[in-house]
Amino acid sequence: MNASLKNFCFALSGIVILLLFACSRNKTENRSQSSDSGRPPQTETVSGRTSTVSSARGLYLIEQNGRYGLVKKDGNGQKAIIPAEYDKLDWRNWKSGSSLYFFASKNGRTSLFAEDGSVLLADYEEIGFENNGTDFIRIKTKGKYGILSPDLQTILPPEYEKLSNWVNVSAHGLGFGFENTGYMLVFKNRRLGIARLSDGKLVVPAAFDDINYHNGVFIVEDNRARFGAYSLNGDELLPVRWQALNNWNPEVFAVCDNDKCIIKNLKTGQETVVGTSFRRLRVYGAYLLSGSAVYDQSGHKLC
Repeated sequence: MNASLKNFCFALSGIVILLLFACSRNKTENRSQSSDSGRPPQTETVSGRTSTVSSARGLYLIEQNGRYGLVKKDGNGQKAIIPAEYDKLDWRNWKSGSSLYFFASKNGRTSLFAEDGSVLLADYEEIGFENNGTDFIRIKTKGKYGILSPDLQTILPPEYEKLSNWVNVSAHGLGFGFENTGYMLVFKNRRLGIARLSDGKLVVPAAFDDINYHNGVFIVEDNRARFGAYSLNGDELLPVRWQALNNWNPEVFAVCDNDKCIIKNLKTGQETVVGTSFRRLRVYGAYLLSGSAVYDQSGHKLC
């Protein structure tokens, strides 16, 4: 064998050895990667000062560098549920106490989290439960308020400047607490209305300066100091045209317009003129005081 052929064989042998070495290394790396991919994911562990939210559920509030989050503790350590990046973190039971829900706020924005860390509502100006008696949620976005149902469906769209559970205390009767009835006072374009929370219906349009509840009806007043009445279902019982208005019940009213006062029975259609002094039109129990005269509901002058 001549020298050039020897050199060629030697070089070829070296290349083969290098190729075999490379193949062996690739197989080793592939086996290693395959083994790693079959391992379960590692639990993310976090550290920081914790306080109990619910020991039964293994949930704890965690503080890290002045920011708050939520962790779940088990035998493998503690796992981040809500990252510790919020200025404030509150929680409460919701939907008959079946689970905990978390209000997380930072930089003036609030999000609502479920117990497992899933985001239910994100990046609102305000989120809060309407009151302790319902599961309705009040939201605020772009400076306007709205109401969501327990399943996060829109009841009142966020288009109101203000929402309230209370109608003003009437001069002729008791105040009306809506948290016990499912109604809400709404403010839109600086006017008042009444919304029903069961379906979001405006039973009284947002068009009035004042609204009071009295003896089963909403008595409204416009910007000209004229009065009218609406039923709880949103029916206009009396148009907004009267200088004074009072009632015994949703069917019998005392109203004044210009030079006369009338007892109106909406059920029978009967009308009885009872005087002219609308400035002293008051219902007291079963009686009407009009000026210095006293009448019963049928319009009979008693004295």
